Amino acid sequence: MEYLNFKNRRKKMKQKRMKMGALLLLGLGLTAVQAQRMNVKTKSGTNTAYMISDIRNMTYSGANLVVTKVDASTTSFAIPDTRFINYSTGMTSTWNGTRWIPSAPTALDNAIFNGNYSAAGFPCDNLTVNAGKQLTIASGNMAVGENFVLRSDATNGTATLIDNGNLTVGGTSSVEQYLTVARQWWYLSSPLSAAKTTTFTDATRTNKIGNYDEISTSYSAPLATNVPLTAGKGYVVKLSDATDGIYTFTGGSLITGDVTLAPTRTGTTAGKRGFNLVGNPYPSYLDWNAAYTAIVNPISNLRNAIWYRTFDGAAMTFYTYSDGEGVPATVTKMIPPMQAFWIKVNQDGTPNSTGSITFKNAYRAHATSTANPLKVKAVSDRQKLRLVVANGTNTDETLIVGKSYASDNYDSYDIEKMSNDNPAIPEIFSMVDNQELVINSVNQLSVDKVINLGFRPGQTGDFTIRATEIQQFRKDSIYSLAIHLINIPMNNGHNTPLSK
Repeated sequence: MEYLNFKNRRKKMKQKRMKMGALLLLGLGLTAVQAQRMNVKTKSGTNTAYMISDIRNMTYSGANLVVTKVDASTTSFAIPDTRFINYSTGMTSTWNGTRWIPSAPTALDNAIFNGNYSAAGFPCDNLTVNAGKQLTIASGNMAVGENFVLRSDATNGTATLIDNGNLTVGGTSSVEQYLTVARQWWYLSSPLSAAKTTTFTDATRTNKIGNYDEISTSYSAPLATNVPLTAGKGYVVKLSDATDGIYTFTGGSLITGDVTLAPTRTGTTAGKRGFNLVGNPYPSYLDWNAAYTAIVNPISNLRNAIWYRTFDGAAMTFYTYSDGEGVPATVTKMIPPMQAFWIKVNQDGTPNSTGSITFKNAYRAHATSTANPLKVKAVSDRQKLRLVVANGTNTDETLIVGKSYASDNYDSYDIEKMSNDNPAIPEIFSMVDNQELVINSVNQLSVDKVINLGFRPGQTGDFTIRATEIQQFRKDSIYSLAIHLINIPMNNGHNTPLSK
């Protein structure tokens, strides 16, 4: 048994033993005691701070380090998991968006980002990115000796990371996601390589988590505890907790590099075939346009569309994005971190069909607006007519857009309407070749063109239909556009695969 004695009996003996202690610690790969304060830490996150004057002795017994204080209390640490971190001045360096306070961190310091940062990596002990902040490792190495965490809260959302350099974490990587019970259903994906369902279901939480099966066109039964979450796969979480809270993804490393998906389309008859629930695998935003149109990454047999199932403040509803257009208009190409979404394999096979798409680091991005990154809208010279139906409580909308490369018939630029299957929400859509469309792309909108609209009231009541966006029309032509309104009853079997 090795023995270190810090008790000051005689000055000569104290100096001799301190020297021996420093050599012994260095021999074990630990840092010699140099400051008055000493932290004994473990890779799993335990942190116990001691003053040197408070320590009576440290003994190595078997596989444990036992620290005994002058009051005779003891703490035991597993030697393979033990680290000594010492500071002469200060223990934490904070980046405020402009500079480090009090100074730039060293490999022994904790680093906290309380402002956006984009520069070369550096070594540190623990690293924390506060909620809503953006960390870009532009180059070099970011060597985190202990733990790395991306924070989240109700006001700022989740911090995001883009690692263009090399990130290494000696301890635990974790990503927080703040969820509110005001919305029961959440569509989520994991940003870590070895996270499990215990993120949502453990001894203290009774939530349920499942996925969607394209083959059976149905949701799975709740998954068991401790089931691994697959990178790029979407999951549905039903919150049973009584209060809002932070859910933390842990396990493995933060996902980076290529993530290839192979969505399926099974059979030739099921109305819901081809829809796959996938997810953004990165701890950052994902640019759908970049992923879909990249020349170096051609997609295979997929529609250029994504569908979100989300909460609009009153009810669960669908958001859609395709080819530069969003319904509602606030939806853009930027897929938030940990967001699950729907994609669709386009063509039937014999008997089955498979699509393919690869997400790459180059398609990652940070939010362009801290308030609501889905509200960034590019200026367009396309003809657009956006119609919104309302019943006084809930709304729904459809978009008719002129594109020089689209046809008036049903084609790949027309995007299917996903019914909310909720009688409290009225629905409006275009009709082309018996297809219900949320985005109807036509060759050109003109005064002699006929657009068939479908209207599903869901229940009796008073309704209004308003044109909330009219773009690139002559002032007098919109009133001459022929609109045929067709009243369609609820539950008619059209496009209702995503009803949770």
